[in-house]
This record gives sequence, structure tokens and C-alpha cells, in this order.
Amino acid sequence: MLSLRNRHFFLLDLVLLPAAAVMAFVLRLDARGLEFYASGILLFVLVTVPVKLVTFHLMRLYRHFWRYASVDELLLIVLSTGVSELVTIGFVFGLVLPLFGTRCEATLGFPRSIPFIDGLLTLLVVGGPRFAVRMAEQRRERERSLRRRRKHVLVMGAGSAGAMIVKEMRANPQLGLVPVGLLDDDGDKHGLKIHGVPVLGGRELIPAWVDEYGVAEVIIAMPTAPGSAIRDILTICSQANVPARTIPGLYDILSGQ
Repeated sequence: MLSLRNRHFFLLDLVLLPAAAVMAFVLRLDARGLEFYASGILLFVLVTVPVKLVTFHLMRLYRHFWRYASVDELLLIVLSTGVSELVTIGFVFGLVLPLFGTRCEATLGFPRSIPFIDGLLTLLVVGGPRFAVRMAEQRRERERSLRRRRKHVLVMGAGSAGAMIVKEMRANPQLGLVPVGLLDDDGDKHGLKIHGVPVLGGRELIPAWVDEYGVAEVIIAMPTAPGSAIRDILTICSQANVPARTIPGLYDILSGQ
């Protein structure tokens, strides 16, 4: 969708505008009415589609880069649709129906609400694809921005605190933190996965995994560990030239320490 250019939008309009014109009659009439106005429907399509395409061209609707559309482009679509409908009304009710009304029974009593319904549908089929492209581009820009901001992190501690941290990082990609692995000194946990993230080994492997994964930060999730263990891990991180931060325990948070 993002590769659509104005020539593609022209071809898309060439298909969708007749469909919108026919749909206006479908919404306005029942089955018998559609059958009765069959020739009138064809006449309306043959008039309104060229009028709209020419109006869109004259108003330079096919000269915009829709990946970066804004409110100005939305107003242009509304204005172009409104002008094309006014011209269509002038052609249909001022020229076509007076000329063909005596020759074609289906043009007699032609529903006056059709151009209004057709205008709303035209606004939808013209604006919808163009702003779908804009929305897709905005989503891609957000994804690119997230990828640029994402940091690979190691989580030291594969207990409940480490599991909670990993779960939050995976559930909230806007944080920009990607857990590439957990570390724990308990050998029984090595090789296991917590929320899809592997336990890679003990603290002594911090330098190896920092180099392997391009880790930007180590998060120490060991709220009940003694201070000596935390200091040892911080020393290892310092030697590996990777910043580290500790996650406080729930008691510390609640007590304000």
C-alpha cells in the first residue's frame, strides 16, 4: 500500500467511483426501483465519473504525496468532492435529464437525493484509500522509531522479580527495552525460559553475553540478594563496560526507602 502512486489512485478511482454511483441507487431504491431506473443508473454513471475525474485533475488531487497527507489534503478531498457533485448536479438536472427525459422513461422522477448519497460515498472511496496509506506510513514510522530506540538488556535474577520485569518489557514495547536473556546463579534454572526469554547462565557470563547480544544495560532484579552479591555484579558490569541498575524490592517501594 505504501508504494501506491497517483497513477494507481487514478485507476482506483476509475473503479470505485462507478461503484459508489451504483451503490447510491442501491441505498436509495428497492429491487423494483433498481430495475426501473437501470438506464438512468447507467446514464448517471456515464456522466458523474468523467466529471469527477476531470474535477479531481483540475483541483490537483493527483499531485499530492499521500504518504504524508494532513488536514490540508483532507480538506482538498472534501472540496474536490463537493465541487464535482455540484457540477454533476448541474449536468444531470440541468442538461441530461431535460434532453433525455422525453426519450427515456427511467429518467422521469429521477431521485433528487442520489447526488447527495453519491457525494458521501465518493468522499469515502476517494478519501479512504488515500488516508489508509497515510495511516500505514504513520505506523511504519512508529515502528522504525521504536526499533531505533530499543535497547538490548540482560536481566540478572530469574526469580519472581526478574520474571515480572521481563513480562513488562515484552508487554510494553514502547519502553524500548528488549530482554535478550536472564542470568541467575542457580544452575537448576539454566536453560529454562521465562516468558519466552532464556536463562543463559550465571553472573560470570555477563561480559560474554554483553558482547554476544550488544547489550546496552543490565537490570539487576534481585531485591532479596545481599549487598555483597549486588556489588560483585556491579563490578562485573563495570569491567564489561555496560551500565547496570537495580530494581528495588516491593517492601522498599512501599516503605519509600
